[in-house]
Amino acid sequence: MNDSTVLHGEGTTMKSKSESGVVVVVSVGAGLGAALARRVAAGYKVALIARTATVTEPVADEIRAAGGIAVPIQSDATIAAEIAATHEQIPHELGPIEILIYNGGRRPNPQGVHVAYINVDGGIDMPLLRRFRPEAKDEELLKPSAIADAFWYLAHQDPSAWTHELDVRPFTEKF
Repeated sequence: MNDSTVLHGEGTTMKSKSESGVVVVVSVGAGLGAALARRVAAGYKVALIARTATVTEPVADEIRAAGGIAVPIQSDATIAAEIAATHEQIPHELGPIEILIYNGGRRPNPQGVHVAYINVDGGIDMPLLRRFRPEAKDEELLKPSAIADAFWYLAHQDPSAWTHELDVRPFTEKF
């Protein structure tokens, strides 16, 4: 299970890349974080943040090769000084931050922004999970790209009907 949060400026909807929107994806890993970055890169400039550049640099290269704008940033979201430095770097390199996707377990609590809690309730189809659960069937796992589509939908909602909590589960889940 993975917990993620989408922060969205109050009373706004996401804009197209041509309008210089910047999306920050914090805690980018090889699965969901990378899928989120790829998904939002279809219409926005993307800052990819992780503790190491092992994943962010190849994903940023992939986004740039497809014509997108992406900046990999090595930063630890648990260290205040690194957060502050990253917050200064992103607007300087990409422009003002419009959307923050915090793909981590601790939920920020800002004032005046749309905060949504996303409960990713199931195994995410990634090579590591497949190695430990080789018997898992495709329909029992969540596709990172499908989860990213759910984030996209959430961030594009009309402000008159914002979702503040979203659960994504495989359709085979027994409730």
